[in-house]
Amino acid sequence: MSSTRPIRALLRGLEVLHVLNKHNGATVSEVASTIDLPRTTTYRILETLCVAGYAYRAASDERYRLTIMVRGLSDGFDDEAWVTQIARPYMYELCRELVWPVAIATLSGSSMILIAANQDTVFGRLANAMGKPELAKDPRYATHSARGEHQAELDDLVADWTRTIDADALESMMEEHGIPSGKIYRAPEMLEDAQFKAREAIIKTMHPKFGELRMQNVAPKLSATPGGVHSPAPDLGQHTDEIFGELLGFDADRLAALRAGGII
Repeated sequence: MSSTRPIRALLRGLEVLHVLNKHNGATVSEVASTIDLPRTTTYRILETLCVAGYAYRAASDERYRLTIMVRGLSDGFDDEAWVTQIARPYMYELCRELVWPVAIATLSGSSMILIAANQDTVFGRLANAMGKPELAKDPRYATHSARGEHQAELDDLVADWTRTIDADALESMMEEHGIPSGKIYRAPEMLEDAQFKAREAIIKTMHPKFGELRMQNVAPKLSATPGGVHSPAPDLGQHTDEIFGELLGFDADRLAALRAGGII
């Protein structure tokens, strides 16, 4: 962690923004008590946010509320980035257990590619593809175990490079250099993938509430017994009368009594 001392005033301002974002307006006293700041300091921060256009004080109740300008603070955030943020620590932990360095490359837009340059010779090819052949001789990355120990910084190096390359171009580059890789699919990519279509991996079925619904087909799909999906998952209790009445022989009065007792 950096030894640079944080700007305390900035941290306090962010805390105030967080409080206002969490509540539908708050008074100076409410904000001050929430983040444990003197009332005068809190007042100055709130008024500063008002001057900057990120907050305003309502004349009707003296409560501070955020303005539409706050939305602009997240304009540069990639909505799909949270997938990588969530997956990365779990991947790191798993790879530490297996001593298996793996890079999750976040590209421009929402595309992601998994690069598995695990073996020393494969990593050398990745270093060449990156235009940094010296990485393969760097003691931190020269061996399989060393890369595992420095995985976080190595993944950052790879990610910084891949962000400058289009996903399709990167995938072609990895194939040219003999480096195992593959796109991490989201639903849109699954629906457009030629192999998914050829194997009918995703099918269409009619749902009583949602109409045409896409869902996963039977897997694995075998040539002699491919199987199939006849209907979507039933609603809760959809087949209760059929099972209790037709299969178990319960009459209408008994079914009514079970429903009245909250049993079915």
